[in-house]
Amino acid sequence: SAGAHSLSTGAINLEGGTLDLANGNLLLGNRSNTMGILSINAGTALVGRLRLPADSADLNCTGTLQMAGGVLYLGGLESATKTTAARSNLWLSGGTIRALTNFNSTLNMELLNSPGPGVVTFDIWTNTVQLSGVVSGPGKLIKTGDGTLTLHQANLFGGATISSGVMIVEYGAGSGSGTGYLAVATGGTLAGTGRVSALNLGGGILAPGGDLDYVGTLTAGIMNWTNGVYRWNVQNFSGGIWDRVLGTGALTIASGIVTVKVVSTSGAGMSGVADNYDVSAGYTTTIASASSIVGFDANKFVVDISDFANDEGATWSISTLGTNLVLVVTPPVSSSRLVYWDSNATIGSLQPTNGVWGETSNTWMVGGVAPNVIWDNSRNDKALFTAGANATPTVRVDIASATNSGIYMPTLNNTHSFVINGTG
Repeated sequence: SAGAHSLSTGAINLEGGTLDLANGNLLLGNRSNTMGILSINAGTALVGRLRLPADSADLNCTGTLQMAGGVLYLGGLESATKTTAARSNLWLSGGTIRALTNFNSTLNMELLNSPGPGVVTFDIWTNTVQLSGVVSGPGKLIKTGDGTLTLHQANLFGGATISSGVMIVEYGAGSGSGTGYLAVATGGTLAGTGRVSALNLGGGILAPGGDLDYVGTLTAGIMNWTNGVYRWNVQNFSGGIWDRVLGTGALTIASGIVTVKVVSTSGAGMSGVADNYDVSAGYTTTIASASSIVGFDANKFVVDISDFANDEGATWSISTLGTNLVLVVTPPVSSSRLVYWDSNATIGSLQPTNGVWGETSNTWMVGGVAPNVIWDNSRNDKALFTAGANATPTVRVDIASATNSGIYMPTLNNTHSFVINGTG
């Protein structure tokens, strides 16, 4: 029924059937020196808003939710006070909490191994639920429903599974997902910029960032990637604004296929064209790192660029560079660049002076714009040299063979030019 229902001292024990307070509130512990308990072992309870303890004054009162089974439909979970005299107990060892609407709870809760089976299901439906209190205990959590569950604290529970919908982990100084493995199953998505102690990508989606379309870094300890999708957002290729997974333990690439889905964004949370992408430049970009990488095979990865608005025909692949997992973008064979001679790579401006054209020397600028790059002999680049007004620069060619589609040596007048020598 509608309205507020209070339990100052005593207990409601639900062993079956239905307790329907969906249009009202249940207040547990709403007087000084009182204790109200809602215990659910089976059956269904519908509560518009659960407040424990219920009194807003600085009184010695306790409100307790103990759940070992059954289903609790809940429209809100809150405490009237945060004083030390008033206590809230959330002891969960089984059953399902199903969100009726969006809500944010600041209450601490414990996930226990008994008297229930030690696994609690949070069914968010299509809503958004935020847990801003600490979740502790040896029990485990299963996230279901198409909605979003956000964990804001350094939590200490036994681990979690995302079966459907989105879980966002936002706390970076400690593990937001508890001390055990966080398993991302088929249908589930892990997002956020926080930290997880151990990660198992087993069919779901890994999406670093505050939400699916935001760029960010997610930190993880031990990681096992069996199959699933790594949703990699990129906003700016030259500014380093793209997703990363920062691993502090080993990354094991197990059997199965991991799809790296490249998504271009034009701003925070906005799909569109990424900034500073040059199809002719080529990129080797770190998308994940670890203390070690075990079982890597390029054939275990597929790169999906269907949501990359900048696509101009480059080839995408996954490789390793030390203990980093890198995304390699190889320009089309037919593409060419206009590269400018810059004898001093540290300056990053056109230098019509003496220099070395070699295999590893960064003596070129694409389009005359820093940063400097090395000569790529696999391309048909156009090389442009600009001689100074009062100099005859010498370029020593040490590269074995330099193929190109044109070398241009314009001079400011007819009396100055370049001198080419070397072994190449």
